[in-house]
Amino acid sequence: MINPSERPHLQVPPHSGEPRTAGLPATAEQMLEVRRVVHQPDLMVIGVVGEIDEMSVKLLNHALWQDLPAATVLDLSQVTFLGVAGLRAIACAAERARAEHRRLGLVVTTHLIARVLRMCGMEDLLPTFTTLSDAVRELSGPTVPARR
Repeated sequence: MINPSERPHLQVPPHSGEPRTAGLPATAEQMLEVRRVVHQPDLMVIGVVGEIDEMSVKLLNHALWQDLPAATVLDLSQVTFLGVAGLRAIACAAERARAEHRRLGLVVTTHLIARVLRMCGMEDLLPTFTTLSDAVRELSGPTVPARR
């Protein structure tokens, strides 16, 4: 058995500029970065970078539950992990958008995240795009885009 004081300290790449040491709990802000950018008066892009899990999902929920315009793009292209809590947050945001007659679409570029969304039926719930420019173009229109 390794004595904890002899354990090597491995550096895990940070998401927020703060180094964290393997084995030590990370804060939500170290795991996930969420940015809201008004792209057009009626379109917002919420960019997400990092890991979405039970601990960090509060940052995503905060961004998704503020006032939103007619269309929102949730850019998951830099998400490295999407847990059940993240899936739940996205599903709730989709239901809210539908109830408020707003449009919500996802940008997904990694095979892993696309597979998780597909396995959970999210691709049937929300339009999914492989590029931010496609999502912005489609969601800026007056009608809800066809699901891809």
